[in-house]
Amino acid sequence: MIVTCTNCKFSLETPAPWRECPKCRSRVYSIGQPPPAARPAPLGAGVVTSIVIAAVLLLGIAAVGVGVGMRMKKAKSLERELDGTNTTLTNTVANAEQLQLELAATETKLDETKTKLSKSEDDVKEVMQRLGKAETLLSETKTEVGRLKRELTEEQTASESEVNKLNKKLSDAEAKLEEQANKLNDQLAAKQKELETAETQKKQLWAAAQPFVNATRYMVIDLTGKEIPRYTDAQPDTKNDKCRTTEMWFRLVLPGSFTIGSPEKEHGRKDNEPSSRQETLAQPFYVGVFEVTQKQYEQVTGANPPSKFKGDTRPVDSVSCNDFRGSGSDVAGTSFLGKLRAMTSLVVDLPTETQWEYACRAGTTTAFNNGKNVNDAKGIAGMGTSYLEDVACYAGSTKNAKNDAGHTKVGQYDSNMWGLFDMHGNVWEWCLGNPGTGRVQRGGSHRSDASDCRSASCRIIAPDVKTDDAGFRVCVLPPPESGK
Repeated sequence: MIVTCTNCKFSLETPAPWRECPKCRSRVYSIGQPPPAARPAPLGAGVVTSIVIAAVLLLGIAAVGVGVGMRMKKAKSLERELDGTNTTLTNTVANAEQLQLELAATETKLDETKTKLSKSEDDVKEVMQRLGKAETLLSETKTEVGRLKRELTEEQTASESEVNKLNKKLSDAEAKLEEQANKLNDQLAAKQKELETAETQKKQLWAAAQPFVNATRYMVIDLTGKEIPRYTDAQPDTKNDKCRTTEMWFRLVLPGSFTIGSPEKEHGRKDNEPSSRQETLAQPFYVGVFEVTQKQYEQVTGANPPSKFKGDTRPVDSVSCNDFRGSGSDVAGTSFLGKLRAMTSLVVDLPTETQWEYACRAGTTTAFNNGKNVNDAKGIAGMGTSYLEDVACYAGSTKNAKNDAGHTKVGQYDSNMWGLFDMHGNVWEWCLGNPGTGRVQRGGSHRSDASDCRSASCRIIAPDVKTDDAGFRVCVLPPPESGK
């Protein structure tokens, strides 16, 4: 039967009427068995017997308690010894683990030492191999040195012959150098002669220009016949169309030298253009400030020109060179130029190619007279660029983008440095010169791209051909009295 100690609540089995609790040493009675104090004591000898039993039990309990105390002291002593043994064992285990770590580290170092020793052995082998190669190379070098010594001896033997050959070459070179020096001296003399000739020519040009140095810059022909001609330093008033209709304005161009034609590498250059070369104009001349307009043509001839794009201040178009000059070598009296000669008593004609390009460039050496060049292939057409936007009516002009309005009023764009308008674009301009069966036109037109409007650009047209993109500009050799 299982019962619970009332003192410490420990559970234990009690087959007898009571049992001592092993935990707190209290008596634990069976269920239904009250403690002895609850039973009625027997009378007489039973009481004595109970007392004796109780005394014996107390003595036994005391003896057991003493024994248990001694055992507990011994158990505590053993427990302390066990704790010490456990501490010693823990320290021993820790020392053993430390020794194992140290042993592992020692083994690692031993392995590294073995690896280094193996590598050192490999290095020694490699050094020995290199040493063997070095010895082989030394042997080969000694052999090569011996061979070189032999070759040197052979070279020294042959050097005298080579020196003789070199002396011969040197002698020949000196002779050739002397010959070249003589040629250079001749060229220098020729250059000096050219410079002297150029200086003489310069003096002649200066002398030819002297009568015009102080001359007025402009000559004006009044087509109404009031005063033919008159001279002025004042520029034409482009805000007044009189300079485009009832008057013809000309700019004096003094003699000088310039580079005509185009460099071979200039973008847009055509094969029919002259190569760059130096040209000199020995005589001054007057050139038209504007292209000849339709009204001016009518004032001189008395008839309306057959131009496609009509307008008094627009340039003449759709006339051939034979129409306004005549088909012969000289100016026909019934032509526009012939009638203008009769009206003014001036030598009026088309400019030569040299005169035209000299006047167009106005001292510039670039592709256009505004100082600009076509810098790449894309710019040859000039579409959307500013190469000529300020000086020309041409195919790429934003003012003429649709190219359906034809040419424009003369003098609408900026002039060049000499005050000449529309030298680029608007209409091609006829020039003197007879390459084969055709005549030359210069300057490009409203239909031309940028490359055809360059200062050196030209095209060859038969003199009887009429096109709506070609007109002309007049040139005048000044009379002597113009230089007063």
